[in-house]
Amino acid sequence: VLYIDLAKRLDLKIEGVGLPGHFVVRFVPSEGEPELIDVFDRGKRLIRDEAERLAGSPLDDSAFAPLEPVAVLDRMLRNLL
Repeated sequence: VLYIDLAKRLDLKIEGVGLPGHFVVRFVPSEGEPELIDVFDRGKRLIRDEAERLAGSPLDDSAFAPLEPVAVLDRMLRNLL
């Protein structure tokens, strides 16, 4: 959430992506391809294969859909419980 908020203040488009078992963000540049970033591994950039390894299984495209802010908050609260 801090990563997303900081990006917003810098006018960068960052979206939360809730992979199964791991939360990452996606940087969406004005030009070029989006990039996945593992904020829990010092901002490491991920390719799809690495993201699937983190999730523990192959993923379809819907797993990489951005989460709405309420869904991010819901996920955080469920993890705390």
